[in-house]
Amino acid sequence: MKRIAIIGGGAAGLASATLLAKKGHSVVLFESHTHIGGCGGFFRRAKYIFDVGATTLSPMSELSPLTKFLNDFDIHVDTKNLETPMTIYSGDKKIFRYKNREKWIKELERHWPDIDHRLIWEKIFGLSDRLWKNTDLIENIFTKSLSFSMDPLLLGLNSFWTMKKFLDFHNIYDESYIKFLDEQLIISTQAHCHDVNFLIATIGLTYPEDMVYPMGGISNVLNLIEKKARELSVDIQTRTKVEKIIKSKGLYRITSNKGDDEFDIVISTLPLVNTAKLYQDRKLSKISKKFVGKYSALTFYIGMDDFLLPEESLYHQVHLKKGELLDDIGGSLFFSFSRHDDNSKAPKGKITLTSSTHIENFNLEMNEEDYEKFKKKLKEKFLVILKKYFPNIKTESFEFFEMGTPRTFKRFTSREEGLVGGIPHVLKNHPLLFPKPNILGENFYLLGDNIFPGQGVASVVLGAQNLIKKKFR
Repeated sequence: MKRIAIIGGGAAGLASATLLAKKGHSVVLFESHTHIGGCGGFFRRAKYIFDVGATTLSPMSELSPLTKFLNDFDIHVDTKNLETPMTIYSGDKKIFRYKNREKWIKELERHWPDIDHRLIWEKIFGLSDRLWKNTDLIENIFTKSLSFSMDPLLLGLNSFWTMKKFLDFHNIYDESYIKFLDEQLIISTQAHCHDVNFLIATIGLTYPEDMVYPMGGISNVLNLIEKKARELSVDIQTRTKVEKIIKSKGLYRITSNKGDDEFDIVISTLPLVNTAKLYQDRKLSKISKKFVGKYSALTFYIGMDDFLLPEESLYHQVHLKKGELLDDIGGSLFFSFSRHDDNSKAPKGKITLTSSTHIENFNLEMNEEDYEKFKKKLKEKFLVILKKYFPNIKTESFEFFEMGTPRTFKRFTSREEGLVGGIPHVLKNHPLLFPKPNILGENFYLLGDNIFPGQGVASVVLGAQNLIKKKFR
């Protein structure tokens, strides 16, 4: 039986801890915050509970690694299916992102009748489906041991050109359509049409169709996994910040704010740059400088009276004009409303709203006066956008209204520069070049959204499943 330390209590850490404990290993999980969750954590204000970052749960299909993980441990998550997972406001268009593929294609034809959507999206659907079904592909990329038995179409041209090149090949140059795709891709891949890996883009663009609403939020899903981990005797130590890792005589000595301890194996789920500061390794230091995140987030949290949504969607994406929220930046705002009957997030007759957008190059060093002015200005602009697209909302009913910035995420998650969302899936970060869990050799492994297969609860859980399957037989 190995003694294993896991650093970070997000989805990757909890999943790997649970899997290892099931195999009989002695597992200690270190989490610096008061609660587990990481970017999938939560906070409580007044009568409300808010997810800190991630608010959507997908994919939850039968092929999803997250579905498999939950089933394997008999973890029941109360989820609600969404026939219209998302409503998208792009320019003067209001687009319903239907779960049903045929309805989705017809909806696109209604808005862009001159584009052969069936040709485009059947290609996207086909590649995405084959990728989720072909788990050998992901496992082999994980170990860099590619075999000729794998579907050559998956690793062929599809992974060596961008979404933009794919659109050009099909003579699609409509800027409004490209903008429409861009804003969906930035959520799921941290990239845009001109630089996203096309193969990864197919997963990103089909992401919404398997979205479900998790009662109690994403944090509730992770709390259920935490409960299972504790049942399997995982020692979860919150408020424990790892400060240094040193290898000595075949063991790893971990120094935290609570003292020293030794382990046979270490698994870090922190971003590469954070891990590199804890463990002085030349190879890790070099890789951490090459593969870095690009974006952080601005988030708005509101607790308010329930109101009649204009349609059945709980998730909405508003595509912005330059300057509408941030000076000289367009982008989009993603709105996540809680269900009217989700009383674990809000009291009866109340709901929560979490809205977020990407931001880069945020000045973490601005003084307090400028910081408060910055937040005040953005909250005012945000309210204008909110009233424009959701006129039924009564701002006078707000019982809580606050926003988070990269400074907030840095404090809450301890991530460098407050960067969240993982490493962008741009073409230069090809899956074969993406950092792998075993880059440091045996007994020190890496997981999380900086490691292949990348961001999202399902992806980091898949990374944990692959690691345990390959290295802990």
